[in-house]
Amino acid sequence: METLTTEFIKKEVDYYFGFDIAKKTRLREFVDARSIYYKLSRDHIRPISYRVIGEKVKVDHATVLHGIKTIENIFKFDQDPFLKEKFQSIEKTIMPNNFNKYLTKEDKFQNAVMNYFKLQYPDAFVIHCPNEGKRTPYERFKFKKLGGVAGVPDILCFDPNADFNGLAIELKIKPNKPTENQEKCLKTLKNKNWKTSVSYDFDNCKQLIDEYFGNI
Repeated sequence: METLTTEFIKKEVDYYFGFDIAKKTRLREFVDARSIYYKLSRDHIRPISYRVIGEKVKVDHATVLHGIKTIENIFKFDQDPFLKEKFQSIEKTIMPNNFNKYLTKEDKFQNAVMNYFKLQYPDAFVIHCPNEGKRTPYERFKFKKLGGVAGVPDILCFDPNADFNGLAIELKIKPNKPTENQEKCLKTLKNKNWKTSVSYDFDNCKQLIDEYFGNI
């Protein structure tokens, strides 16, 4: 577990939202993300000044203070439960004694992509098929007995668009490549008129998702 610093907390918030929260913009999602960063830093790094918190995202102490007061009022009066859910989700990732240290790079990649779906396309029906990991002999027996299929893509989006019946994405960290079973599943879905892809980084995956939903 990394030591809690403003740099570490900012990195986790950036990772969750899929963008650099220090970018100069007043778009709501950026303002909310920065407010989450302010409050997490203030709550979990003591002692720390508003000025130090602001330095990491290039704002002054007054902006940090205002952001913290605003988000605390939102939480107090339950004005935005989704914002509170995001705050709590990120808070769990930065707290000590959790299981995050056991996550692989591919796990974190998967988490970032699913968070992007939740943030940008909350109405989409998107799932991760838990098809990875080693199994005991009994678990392998049960998997096959119950109709499990090896190689199902990491992310399945069941929302059709004008051209495809769904979106299937296999996530990989280089130099890893899709297995034979994964290639077979992707080919089968493609023949069923699904948009299929293998993605090796978040930016590429984000673009693929946005193109599928017609936002590029």
